[in-house]
Amino acid sequence: MKRLLFIVVIAMIVVAPSTALGQTRVGFSTFGEMINIPTSSHLIGPDFLKFGFGVELNNFSPFQSSQGIYFDFEPSSKYRFGITALKKFTPEADTTAGAAAVVEAPPEFGISLQRNIFTYENMSVAAGVTNIIFTESKLNPTDPSSEQILTSKLGDFSFYGIVSREQEFELYRLRWHIGIGTDKFAADVATASSSAIGIFAGFDLKTAFLPQIGGLRILGEYDGKGMNIGTKLPLTRDYTVNLGIMQIEKIINFGKTTEAEFPGIAMGLSINFPRKIPEEILERPIGLPAAGRVDLPPGIKGEPGLLVPSGYMSPEEVQSLRDSINFAGKQIETLNDLASMLRQRVNVLQDSVQIVKTERFALEQNINSALKHLSRSLRYFYSSQYRSALEEVETAIEFNPNLALAYARRGSIFYKLGDTERAVMNWNVALQLDPEYDDIRNILRAMGENRLRVTSFRR
Repeated sequence: MKRLLFIVVIAMIVVAPSTALGQTRVGFSTFGEMINIPTSSHLIGPDFLKFGFGVELNNFSPFQSSQGIYFDFEPSSKYRFGITALKKFTPEADTTAGAAAVVEAPPEFGISLQRNIFTYENMSVAAGVTNIIFTESKLNPTDPSSEQILTSKLGDFSFYGIVSREQEFELYRLRWHIGIGTDKFAADVATASSSAIGIFAGFDLKTAFLPQIGGLRILGEYDGKGMNIGTKLPLTRDYTVNLGIMQIEKIINFGKTTEAEFPGIAMGLSINFPRKIPEEILERPIGLPAAGRVDLPPGIKGEPGLLVPSGYMSPEEVQSLRDSINFAGKQIETLNDLASMLRQRVNVLQDSVQIVKTERFALEQNINSALKHLSRSLRYFYSSQYRSALEEVETAIEFNPNLALAYARRGSIFYKLGDTERAVMNWNVALQLDPEYDDIRNILRAMGENRLRVTSFRR
């Protein structure tokens, strides 16, 4: 079906007659993203409606300008509609008023329709018809007071086919468009009885300047008549100022209105009305399409969702999300390193606690062993086996050198053996280890008073 439709459109382009000469477009007053040529995309745009106006200055003395307003409606990824209203002056001089005067053409109302017929990855093919014109005219042209009526110029429309592609380079996004069309897209070399087909092409480069509000865009195109260049400068996400030069190759003839195609300075303002994204899209995982456009999944009818600003899913926002993801990744790596360091510290502390526990356990074991040997020494002491008692005390001191009782016991053994000096020395050591050892203190005081009897010591 798509292939058949494509063949029919191409056939219409080839056989369509070209009946109107002269320029019937005003810069930045046509539907699409460019200055004068149509555009297409493989994805649906973030705005369901665009409204704007354009002014094209063709002379300053006398002041001559053309004005136009447009409505660009994109209800889905397949269809696009446009309505334009233009008021232009004709390039021919009014011979009745003099060579310097010009004749203003009556207002024109145009309707345009476009349909995407094929998409593949970042490429799209579309066909459409533009400039279905309605204009004001007198019911009786010979009567100056005749009533004004709205008449159609059905032979004045143009068919076209266009191929568009989209590419991204870091923070930049490039779209290019190329197509063929009849009438307004063909050079004015045809007569009313001939058929003319023209080629048009253009590029749209979104830069990294002002990324927060959509980015500055640079436009260049050949519209079948001449070269146009321009720029779109965003004021906010919803308002854009348009500036351009029409027929730049003829700019040296600016102000010469007698030419069939005349240069001009174009300016305008666009107002974007963002579409409501369905909840199904807003809740999907992060996997954002490029170029500020949203691909509606199959089966979604477009139920009202949250209102998103114009420029939603722009390359800058995608890059910002990527930077946030990269930053979050770095944070995760830092936190992982910190967690690893804390785990190492925990391991060190656990080792330290284990060492303390081991030392405490060893100390408890040593105390138990020391007390066991002290108990043996006490039995030897009572049985007057002082040398064996001394050996047991020495073994107890080896197990626990800070045990005051062992030094006290050894002092008593030396006293029994008649070595008073060594006995006093051991008792002093025991008192140093345990200052509250009152029995040792009393013994030392009694020795100082020569009241100590040769007797056994027992705590």
